[in-house]
Amino acid sequence: MPAESELTKARAVAENEGDGAELQKNSVGLSGTIGQSLSAMGLSGVIGTSVPVVAINAGSGGWLSWGIAALVILPVALSMSLLARRYATSGGLYGLTSKALGPLGGLVTGGLMVLMIGVAAGAGVLSFGIYFSQFLGEFDIGYNRWVLGLSSVACLGVTWWLARVGAKPAAWVMFVTEILATIAMLVVFVAVLFTHDGPLIDQTQLRLEGSSFTLILGAVVLAVGGFGGFESAAVYGREASNPRRVIPIAMVLSSLIAGGVWMFAGYTLFLGFGSSQAVSNAAAPMGTLADIAGMAWYQPVVDLSLSFTIGASLIAVFSWVARFMYTMSTEGVAPKSWAKIHPKYKTPSAALAQAGVLWLVLIVAMSVVSDNPLATFGEYIGDMSGYPLLLVYGLVCAGTIRYQWKQGRPFSVWVWLAAFGILGMAYVLYDNLFPIPDFPLSLIVYLFVGLTAAICVAYFVLRSNRPEVVANIGGTVEDAPDESEEPVDR
Repeated sequence: MPAESELTKARAVAENEGDGAELQKNSVGLSGTIGQSLSAMGLSGVIGTSVPVVAINAGSGGWLSWGIAALVILPVALSMSLLARRYATSGGLYGLTSKALGPLGGLVTGGLMVLMIGVAAGAGVLSFGIYFSQFLGEFDIGYNRWVLGLSSVACLGVTWWLARVGAKPAAWVMFVTEILATIAMLVVFVAVLFTHDGPLIDQTQLRLEGSSFTLILGAVVLAVGGFGGFESAAVYGREASNPRRVIPIAMVLSSLIAGGVWMFAGYTLFLGFGSSQAVSNAAAPMGTLADIAGMAWYQPVVDLSLSFTIGASLIAVFSWVARFMYTMSTEGVAPKSWAKIHPKYKTPSAALAQAGVLWLVLIVAMSVVSDNPLATFGEYIGDMSGYPLLLVYGLVCAGTIRYQWKQGRPFSVWVWLAAFGILGMAYVLYDNLFPIPDFPLSLIVYLFVGLTAAICVAYFVLRSNRPEVVANIGGTVEDAPDESEEPVDR
């Protein structure tokens, strides 16, 4: 068939450019897939960044905002886990959506993940420079543009190398780093519990005094963004040992772990500070919390932990965006150069290199433009990744519903869970988009809408002029051995 012929050609190009190399099977275990998801979320990084922000916005109800956010994300995670049990792919959500929802959904997912979320996520390496500069302050090396730029570039280089030398070592580094960094952060919260004068059961927080349902729901919108990346374990569909088991476990377990840790952190943070105003007055909330717990000496450990968790997060971003690029290339909807596999390390070396160069240009440019690029561009970066991620999560849930309908189960519990996931993502997306932010933040909204529309137009052009390319979308996804479903209509 023409579609199969085109797909065979695309795979041949990938093998020729990589000297016949393929992604290395059975190289990542359960701990590696969990490490990928936790690192992509930035489990300990969120403790030091988003948890204080949620506390400032929701007050005594901050811990509940995290709990509600976890309940909103859980149906999405379960929907993805259902598809991941049926399909194995190196394309992550692109592959799952292509198979379950069809080529248009897959192309929108892949395009947005690479062109918006991938670009924005890499720029987050500047956060490493911020916290590492604070750590260097202990050695009388003051913060300046050069220290920020050089430390960020160094982090980019090291994480690129780790992502390049193999899925197994990269996954191991991510898992160990995230666990150690999270423990280091939680030490501060445990110290607060032991040194706090009042009771551990804080009636102010239990009664939500000074907060309101409106404030709590508003903070949920912020909290949901913290979970972005839990699904990234899906890119190891070709490399994980028993992928249809470990990947679903990693996605669901990582979201549950994150929700529990962030609820505890939010509760204890407010317990230590006593009010949202006190949190907002703290320039570095985690450092101030360490002071409150009588651990002022621990501040360098906090800064170093945050630095390393951001580094682990960048390895995760390198890993998933490169495999997205590789998969889309082998299916013929992206540049052929993205398909090259390193003959020794069995990683998508060309995609890694091109992503690394783009991020290098971005962080250098932002460092040149601003003395504090994270403060200047941070909100743009967050919106650039946040809007499309919410849409993509909704599309995956829609794919789960279609999959269940095709299986003859239109009213199964999975359908209801996926529908709840769609409603949750729609609410958060609507709350973020309307009213449209003022200029220049509105430019990100228009970029999101315009790029989504352009991808849809590209799909219909391809379907008209090159139907074989459209037929290839999702063609590299492997069905479960007992899969009896008819192929998705193309």
